[in-house]
Amino acid sequence: MTVEDIRAFNRFYTRAIGALDYSRHLHAPYTLTETRVLYELAHAPRTDAADLRAALSLDSGT
Repeated sequence: MTVEDIRAFNRFYTRAIGALDYSRHLHAPYTLTETRVLYELAHAPRTDAADLRAALSLDSGT
């Protein structure tokens, strides 16, 4: 089992049970997606939108 498999599993069940519903549980000003993008930008400031979409497995409409 790879790290990617474990992350995919964790993300699936996190969404399924709503564990990271920021508005209800964490009272954070950013959504999970926004937080993930900000984190990636902080650690790789010379990246572009296509690289972010690929790294975070995001739909281009997001």
